[in-house]
Amino acid sequence: KQWYQRRVAITAGIDNIKVNNLPEMALEKGDKLQKAENKLKNHPYDLESWNVLIKDAQEKPIEVSRRVYERLIDTFPTCGRFWKLYIEEELKSKNFEKVEHLFQRCLLKVLNLDLWKFYLTYVKETKRNLKNFREKMMKAYEFALEKVGIDVASGGIWSDYVQFIRVSYTLPQNPAF
Repeated sequence: KQWYQRRVAITAGIDNIKVNNLPEMALEKGDKLQKAENKLKNHPYDLESWNVLIKDAQEKPIEVSRRVYERLIDTFPTCGRFWKLYIEEELKSKNFEKVEHLFQRCLLKVLNLDLWKFYLTYVKETKRNLKNFREKMMKAYEFALEKVGIDVASGGIWSDYVQFIRVSYTLPQNPAF
């Protein structure tokens, strides 16, 4: 049996490992997922289990993994990091309508600077070719600063806002800020 395990390891390109470690390596992804799911039944806030599910979800198409992200944000509704992960996955699939809906769902209740910076970047990147880009970007900055502008760490958003105003009004037709 050991020679067979060794042969499988060599064929898989992992010939420098000990045969004794093969059973540990053979723990299938499905087993890890099932263990994580089982643990979450009794401990819904277990971050290690959620990390296993998130890692798996990031490897699948959003249509398959959306359910995991919805469960995640239902469990942690004010965690900006998790909202951002979910939105990034929707963006990868260019689901702009879903991205905007997710921003509507989270921005008012999640005062996380990284999430708000991500929102501003999203507006900047997706609306830059519109005729009313300046207005949209100005409203986005004002919205963000109204919600998180008093945060001690919001200086970067303020700096970007001032730079946007300078560039925006210095160059009359500059939709690509």
